[in-house]
Amino acid sequence: MNQKYDVDEIFYSIQGEGVYSGSPMIFVRLTGCNLSCDWCLGPNTLIQLISGGASKIKDIRAGDVLLGYDETSGTLQPTTVVTTKQHGGKERWSIKPSSSQTTIATPDHLWMVDGSWKRTDHLETGDEIWTSGNLNYSSWRMRRNNPSRLPGAYDRLSVGAKRRFTGRVKTLEHRQRISAAKKLHNPMRDDPEVARRNAESHYRGMSGGEVIVDQIVKQYELPLRYTGGRGKQAVGSRSGRYRFPDFMHTSERKVVEVYDSSFGYSGGTVYRDQIWEEEVAAHYTAHDYKVLFIDAHTQKTDEIARNLTRFAINGTRVLSADPLHPKSIGPLRGDSSVYDITCSPFPTFFANGLLTHNCDTKYALEASDRTRHLTPEEIALEAKKLSTKATRICITGGEPTLQPIGPLLTHLSLGWTVHIETNGTIPRSPGLQQYYIVLSPKRELAPDKSMLDVANEIKLVVDVPDFFESEFFKPYLEMSHSQITLRHMTFSLQPENNRREMGKLCVEFIKENPQWRLSLQTHKLLGVR
Repeated sequence: MNQKYDVDEIFYSIQGEGVYSGSPMIFVRLTGCNLSCDWCLGPNTLIQLISGGASKIKDIRAGDVLLGYDETSGTLQPTTVVTTKQHGGKERWSIKPSSSQTTIATPDHLWMVDGSWKRTDHLETGDEIWTSGNLNYSSWRMRRNNPSRLPGAYDRLSVGAKRRFTGRVKTLEHRQRISAAKKLHNPMRDDPEVARRNAESHYRGMSGGEVIVDQIVKQYELPLRYTGGRGKQAVGSRSGRYRFPDFMHTSERKVVEVYDSSFGYSGGTVYRDQIWEEEVAAHYTAHDYKVLFIDAHTQKTDEIARNLTRFAINGTRVLSADPLHPKSIGPLRGDSSVYDITCSPFPTFFANGLLTHNCDTKYALEASDRTRHLTPEEIALEAKKLSTKATRICITGGEPTLQPIGPLLTHLSLGWTVHIETNGTIPRSPGLQQYYIVLSPKRELAPDKSMLDVANEIKLVVDVPDFFESEFFKPYLEMSHSQITLRHMTFSLQPENNRREMGKLCVEFIKENPQWRLSLQTHKLLGVR
């Protein structure tokens, strides 16, 4: 009887990472993972739902839609629960933030701190975890689900409905006649006093940049409000001077200043630049305000949205993060279990109002309803239907070597050059060295030496600022200095989720260590599978 494999999916795309980035390739994704990451939370942790409410994590079920965070666009997005699990006997820590309730988590659980993910047991007093405490979810959900906002919604209305929707349908001639009558009978149109007041008025309405920012604030329901124009809110003192921010946070001491670096202010004689930003920032800092500058001339809309989101939801300070004594069951309210949830398409959600991360490999946990049991012949046949031109096929996971893939590799090698993506923790099976092996080590479990000896490519994900000083990285750095290793192995650094700050660290390291190369997730940058 032919060996059958648990297959999550088979698809045709380009290789998005590593040496063969950009090359067309067929992917066979197998289920299963052996890392057993313990990213768990206490049973009474409140998880923010997209509906505006919150449920305890022990009551969350597959299919629930949560509020997540898209790291690529830097914006808040819906994400759906795929799996839930309950565990016992895990080590637990207690996190006490400044503006939220105490949170129970395992030591390796990740939290968004200053744009990077940080483990629970690495949190320090004063760290600022991104929070959702001031977001208006209900209004945001209603805006997203409003059927009148769907494309073509107005065109599908009947003539009668359009009249009710927009008022009486008016012809161009009718609108022109009404406009002329209003101008003719306007009692203030020739009043010199009105003209003088208008000329002297400081109010000029929203600038183009302010309009863009205001639209983004409303679209994502960020806790910011427009304070420019009439009724400006001042920040300052009588003994010094006042400044009038364009936008202010609804509950925290944060302001946003929007300007155009190409525009001449004060009659075209003053241009705002880095020096101006420093002066303004010093003023707000002196009054205990944080300020975000938006240059409408140089920043694109997606960049503005990302910066505004990060600025608005960042700020809950950690007061303490300590191991929880096994007898300290008070915060657990009698339940000593911890719970884990996995979400898609974004492996992020808000726990007790704090932005957290969980396993992003939903197919790695266990077989699901979409898992198929296929023979090597069936896999090859499906691959050929996807493309007759592809010359390479990649076996990936999860962790593909958990299954006895020898017969599968032998069969696929008859028609393709075979690549294998693995964490390298399973000892090498006979004949594996004849295939192209991409080894991506993980912190949770070190790779087996037999796999390191035959790997063609080592790919490390850079996820924390001190990555290059970590004990995890040191053995791979030593390997990269070996001339014997360099003859058959390529060393790549990949910024986690294409994060810009991690990418900059990689670039600076590679400039000093040219035996390493940069690997970006180009498929995510392009929005392809």
